[in-house]
Order: sequence, then structure tokens, then C-alpha cells
Amino acid sequence: MSINLIKLGIVVVYWIDDDNEKLLDIHLHQFKENTASNFTLYACINLLNPRFLDKFNKFNFIRPIKCTDYIGPNDAKRGAKEHSHYLSQLINIAIKDGVSHIAIFHPDSFPVRKNWDYKYLDLLTDNIELISIFPHMTGFMLFSVAIYKKYNPNLLPSDEEQISRDWQEFEKYNKSKNLVESGMGFAYNIFSNGKKWLKLSDILYKNSSQLYGEYFDNSIFHLGSASDYKNRTRRNISINNKDKSIIKSFIGIFPKFIKKALKNNFTEKILFHEISDNNTRFLKNKKFFV
Repeated sequence: MSINLIKLGIVVVYWIDDDNEKLLDIHLHQFKENTASNFTLYACINLLNPRFLDKFNKFNFIRPIKCTDYIGPNDAKRGAKEHSHYLSQLINIAIKDGVSHIAIFHPDSFPVRKNWDYKYLDLLTDNIELISIFPHMTGFMLFSVAIYKKYNPNLLPSDEEQISRDWQEFEKYNKSKNLVESGMGFAYNIFSNGKKWLKLSDILYKNSSQLYGEYFDNSIFHLGSASDYKNRTRRNISINNKDKSIIKSFIGIFPKFIKKALKNNFTEKILFHEISDNNTRFLKNKKFFV
């Protein structure tokens, strides 16, 4: 498909902690500045603090949507189930609007490279039907509406799928045993049908869950753990609670491109909330932003 015919639907379920308002500003700004194609951002507002809604109204590319509420059990799997529940609704709304392609992001992930959409749209082929990060796949996923209709996937794999031999092969191939995230159901469908999906590499660190963020293919940044779910006990992995040694391990390993992006867009307060005075002094030296 010609780039000129692309109509991109970006779908995001927004759950933003009150102290991460600036992160939301950066997130929205990055889409505005870096997305080249004709696009609409479909924003689920069910879990959004109402005071943030005015921010969406300032951008003509955002369509705020009140989805049907999630009414499932408030158990350990609620996060992924609730997220997938809202994402599926956003995708269907975008399809009805006539989009040709769908990109999924988290509220703490965003593109940091101009024309990121053209770059990845060009990589979708008959053999590569899906592009995503891994394992938090819905931090960034890209696919055509035609492929979505072909598989009609569950974004979260069903219980039946998870006990199948094909699922075991999928886990083995991706080294993701006992890990189930929203988006994996789609990748599993493609994998089990003998097709390929392009898994972007985190170029910061092999085990990036140890760090503050993930940086994929010089193009996509995912902070991680900056979210909270309404009516749920807050996860004890907030960016406010990281250890000084982890902060130190983060220093110096950013590629120059992302350092520049962070220097221009992020403050120490956003990345490292409520860190100690010693950590603040450590970050203020010029080793981090070079």
C-alpha cells in the first residue's frame, strides 16, 4: 500500500498517576512531532483522571473515547485482562472509522524518532505481519487492519490456547515461559500459522526490567511501571522506589540519540521521582546528558 493511502489509528488506554502529568505531556507531544502519516489517536479515558481530559482537547488528532467498563474479577490477572478489554474496543472503533493500520502504545511509551511510522509501515510484508516490542508487546505494536481481520485474535491468549502444544512452542521460541501479556495472543496466532512477526530489540540492556526504561531500535521508548489501575492496589514497582544502584547502572548506556531526546524532553523529576539528594547530585553531572 502506498504511504499516501495509509490511515493510521494509534490506540492507547490511559491510566496515569496524578504525579505523572508531565509524562503525559511528553507522550502526546512526541506523537505530534514524530508521526508523519495521516493518523488519529484513539484514547480510552475510562481510567483517566478527568482533570487530564483538557490536554486531549488541545490536539485535533486525539479522539477521547469512553469504552464499556471492564467488569471482570479484581484478581492478579486483572491488569492484562482489563487492558486487553479496552484495547479491543479501541481497535474496533478505529476499524469502523476506516483506518488501514493500527499502532498500539502504552501511556508511558512513545516514538522518539521522526517518521517512525513510515519506517515500520515499510517493514510490514506478506511474511512479516506484525511488528512489536517484547515482552510488553502493547508498549508498541503495529499491524494492518487486513491482518487483524484475518486472525481476529484475542490480544490476551485464552486459557485454551495457553495449554496447547503450539503455545508451549511459542514460549520456547520467545523464552517467555509462564509470561502472559496483552498482545501475546496476536503474536501467538501469527506464530502458530507459520508466519513471522518482527520483534524489536531493546538496545539498552538485555534484562531491561532491571532498569527504568526500554529503548527499542533507536525509535521507541517505553518507560515502564509508570501506571496505576483504577480501583486496584498500586503495584510496588513505581519509578519512585528504585534503588540508587539501578539508577547508576542506567547512566552512560543510553545511545546519543536517546540522550538528546531525554535532555530536550525529560526532567530529572519525571524520570526519577523523589530520589535522594545523593542521587540527585549524581544525575546532575553531565555524564547522563551528553
